Amino acid sequence: DQNNGVLVALADGRLVKLPENLNASEFQLEQTEAVSAGTLLPKHDLVILTGSDGQLSAYEMTSGKCRAKTPAHQRPIWAMAADRDQTLLATVGEDRRLCCWELPGLKLRFEANIDFGVRAVVVSSDGRWIATSPAASSQHPYVEGTLGIWDSHTGDCKQVLRGHHNWVVQLAFAPDGQTLASASVDRTTRVWDLSIGELDQMFAAGSRSSAEQIAFSADSKNLILGHADGWVSHWDLESGNEVRAWPAFGDAISGLALTGDRVLVTSRSSSQLKVLEMGSAEEIAAFNLQLGPLTDMRASSDGNQVSWFSQSGVMQIHSLKPEPRIHPNFNHSRIYGDRG
Repeated sequence: DQNNGVLVALADGRLVKLPENLNASEFQLEQTEAVSAGTLLPKHDLVILTGSDGQLSAYEMTSGKCRAKTPAHQRPIWAMAADRDQTLLATVGEDRRLCCWELPGLKLRFEANIDFGVRAVVVSSDGRWIATSPAASSQHPYVEGTLGIWDSHTGDCKQVLRGHHNWVVQLAFAPDGQTLASASVDRTTRVWDLSIGELDQMFAAGSRSSAEQIAFSADSKNLILGHADGWVSHWDLESGNEVRAWPAFGDAISGLALTGDRVLVTSRSSSQLKVLEMGSAEEIAAFNLQLGPLTDMRASSDGNQVSWFSQSGVMQIHSLKPEPRIHPNFNHSRIYGDRG
């Protein structure tokens, strides 16, 4: 990066900056918990990290300077998500709470109790809605497989969507802000129309395993699914038909993202990042990240950056430059280290 360095969060809680050649001595920037989750906010030059203590820490992406630390949850945070314009952040934790934070200052807007473990959280592109699974169980006794749609301004659970027969493991909002996809261990992926609060389409896994990763195309007309058996499938939402499916890895897909017409995909059993063309499923590039098996991957809302976690606890951030499409340029930016 412009400061010629790499940020590393160590297992003992130190965040240190190393020069690119790694020859100079390290120095400590801030004391922090080992990293357990993170999200990218390039509009604010921030990466938000959290440790096992449930605290949110905001670091400048370019300098590594800690801008803010905020006690967020009483127990570890399981998932977080931001809207497209990066005005708010939603977090869910082991303490069974949903919290909504105003960005970039991490001011708490509201919190809500959810009496069962929250598997997933996502924010609509316009920041109006937050979706969780399950919904608020104090209001709705049967929670397995339910989705809660929360008003991000008032903190009220406005809708409860029912239809899944088992726990939902992944959620994704389409860029249009009114379409929500949910993937469940019941081996179905469902697409919901929030304008009417009803199921729009349902895709069954068929002979494949259930989907664990979801990504919408920029025009909200295509859905890409990453399955537990390592397959990727492409669905046309206008026709409701599967366009194609192909084996990408030999094990469960651990990360899936779309940037333009490129599909980025990783696996739990591999340290590879594969780049596929959405229209043909052709593999146009593959990168060995040398991190060990990867457990998660996230693309920024502008599609210019991507981050991932490995099983060893390392979080990396890379920049994605769209030219040329056939040979995407992955410039390594920095590493946020061991999650512990």
